Amino acid sequence: QSMIPAVVSDLKKNTVVPPEFYDCYPSLDKVEEFVLNAKTFAFDIETRGFTGDILCVGLCKERFKAIVVPFKGAYIPVLQRLFQSCESVIGHNLIQFDLPVLSGNNVHLNSNAQIYDTQLMQHLLQPDLPHSLAFLATIFSNKPEWKEANRGETGYWEMRCARDTDVTLQCYEQLKPLLVQEQLMDLYKTVSVPMAKICRLMHETGFKVDTSRTTEMRERLTKEIQDEE
Repeated sequence: QSMIPAVVSDLKKNTVVPPEFYDCYPSLDKVEEFVLNAKTFAFDIETRGFTGDILCVGLCKERFKAIVVPFKGAYIPVLQRLFQSCESVIGHNLIQFDLPVLSGNNVHLNSNAQIYDTQLMQHLLQPDLPHSLAFLATIFSNKPEWKEANRGETGYWEMRCARDTDVTLQCYEQLKPLLVQEQLMDLYKTVSVPMAKICRLMHETGFKVDTSRTTEMRERLTKEIQDEE
């Protein structure tokens, strides 16, 4: 029953598949042009397995249109300028993942830029529903399932990155007015975003553990198990 709102949303949707005007291999000039004309944009990154190396960065400032920038060579300084000069960025779980990974690769966000994290925005509006980007797409877009489409084929990661970025922007364009309508925007900016940053800092810092107590705790718990048995 907790999924009733999602079912109602599904039944209201039409069957028109949205277009995809994606450039998965843009020229350096095209990326430069994006930097000049984008002060607010959605982005997403794809990384390589356990190494954490960035494969590409998706950029989108208009729905259905995205470019995918390879994270190498002359493209990196352009991305650095883009994130340093922007006024606001849009992403899904970007506070916990995308921005820290970019920062670790010397691409830093303008400290005055407004952050719109669609995961946090949707959490305020629909706390009992799932918060993955794939689920948000079923509510706020007509995008068919794309995460596993064409996996293993050449260009899979670039196309997935483009779709992730496009869907993120589409979700944001509906979530922001809803937050304003429900008078939750101040809560998002003053509580949700700062709290997410604190959680990320806790994750990076870690918790001190007294390893000398491990044996003591194991013995105590073993005795409790035996007593219960």
